[in-house]
Amino acid sequence: MRITNIQKADLFAILKKYNLSGELFEFNGQDELYTIKFIDNYFEFTIKKIISNEYDVYVKSIDNKTPAGYRIRWENVLAYFDKWSLSISKDIINSPEKSKINNAEKAFPKEVEKYSKNFIVIYNQAFTAEINGLTEICGLGYRKAFEFLIKDYLIKKIQKKNIKK
Repeated sequence: MRITNIQKADLFAILKKYNLSGELFEFNGQDELYTIKFIDNYFEFTIKKIISNEYDVYVKSIDNKTPAGYRIRWENVLAYFDKWSLSISKDIINSPEKSKINNAEKAFPKEVEKYSKNFIVIYNQAFTAEINGLTEICGLGYRKAFEFLIKDYLIKKIQKKNIKK
């Protein structure tokens, strides 16, 4: 038994309700266990499916308390997740050092790094801008990153210096 796509959509809807981007979270799931981690690793929400409509919930928060619900129905899981998401939202809004996430990074395959380190630097700056709500400038950064990736790839693959011009 697994956490279904419909159930995952319910969780994403709650994140959206609090203006929390899915990019701020890491989602891991296999079989009946599904974990959602906030990017700074202070917050973690784990759902374990027991039988058809019974779940165990484990919650890790910034104060290290772990309130949990055992053998609860999906509606109760959503209520726990709603409270958890609200606490993250409040923490981001109320804490100056957490109001902005600096240097968020996406990992890229070694082949990409081999061809263009500039692409990775620029892409991650654009990504940081996006998750901090700077949506008007992140697109420009992504475009610039891909321009560097293509140009650097062509320079190394074709080895012609006039591409730089």
